[in-house]
Amino acid sequence: MLVVRDEAFDAWRARHAGRGVGRTDSSVMTLDHLRAHAAWGGPDAWDRYSYAHVRVLVDRTDGFCQQIINEKSCVPPAEVAGFIDRSLDHYINQTYRALKCMGQGLPSAAQLDRQRGSPLLDAIFALNGGRLRPFYKYLAWELADHPLSAGHALALRAPSCWSRAPEL
Repeated sequence: MLVVRDEAFDAWRARHAGRGVGRTDSSVMTLDHLRAHAAWGGPDAWDRYSYAHVRVLVDRTDGFCQQIINEKSCVPPAEVAGFIDRSLDHYINQTYRALKCMGQGLPSAAQLDRQRGSPLLDAIFALNGGRLRPFYKYLAWELADHPLSAGHALALRAPSCWSRAPEL
């Protein structure tokens, strides 16, 4: 990623269009683009994990680019508890739906509901210092190189979704 001044953006983007080194992607953006891309709650928030473990090699912004990247690489601290609650609520709902489908003799539908288990992974990673769930192709690498640690887990409390769990 190359972050450039607004007035240099078009020239740099044209120069680096479609370039990548080896198996990496190359992108050019302005500081405003960097701030806006993958903003929490935004349409491309799904891409926040792309910033995990990124280190700025040359930074002429006195560390501001690295600060933005660091903030994007995790769940915002003020959002962690709510994010975990929503993730667990989603996971419990999917599990309930899968069980219901099994009880109704719909194993294919149950399998599809069970495969939507990423909310549980979202919650597990967020419990570890607000980390983001990696893209699935990086999950094994992430767990090997950056294992989950119980020492970083938040104090567990009953999520708000438990109070409205339906009877099975």
